[in-house]
Amino acid sequence: MRALQQGEIQPVGAGRVEQVDVRVVASTHHDLGEDVRAGRFREDLYYRLAVLEVVVPPCASTARTSRRWRPSLPAATRRASGCRTSGSAPS
Repeated sequence: MRALQQGEIQPVGAGRVEQVDVRVVASTHHDLGEDVRAGRFREDLYYRLAVLEVVVPPCASTARTSRRWRPSLPAATRRASGCRTSGSAPS
């Protein structure tokens, strides 16, 4: 939690704190917003993780349905990360 909130960690056995730049990708089949409301998931952790929510349709959905959301995923990711360019990531 400290890595997400303050951008620092203290390795086990180390006497010093290190600054880190952390990005987390998390996935679940649960509705975490509902789990927070029901008290099954920590609200503070939810708001740190829920920066960009991508809802992926179930595998049973048709190919026609998946074509609708697929092109928007890269654009949504660029907007959330603050990237102003289009195209592929730098190597």
